[in-house]
Amino acid sequence: MVAVALQNGEAYVGYLKVSDVSVEQNERDLVLSEPSLYDEEQRDYVALPYQQLFITASLWYSMAVIHDPDRDKRVVPVGSSPFSSKQ
Repeated sequence: MVAVALQNGEAYVGYLKVSDVSVEQNERDLVLSEPSLYDEEQRDYVALPYQQLFITASLWYSMAVIHDPDRDKRVVPVGSSPFSSKQ
């Protein structure tokens, strides 16, 4: 699952269906499956009626991958430093 912030301030979460990583970031369109939009009043994401949502590269500001401990294997545990401790 990823979180995507748009240039207009909207924020979405969903499962990343498609992203062409062979092109520059400013050309990297996204397709989210089962998208949800952040609702300020509810202070939560609300699932939209769309199965998939196309987001053109020019609209998104940032993206983050959301860690799911039941599905994802991590090298560095959440809350730990990615660097070896100094001896």
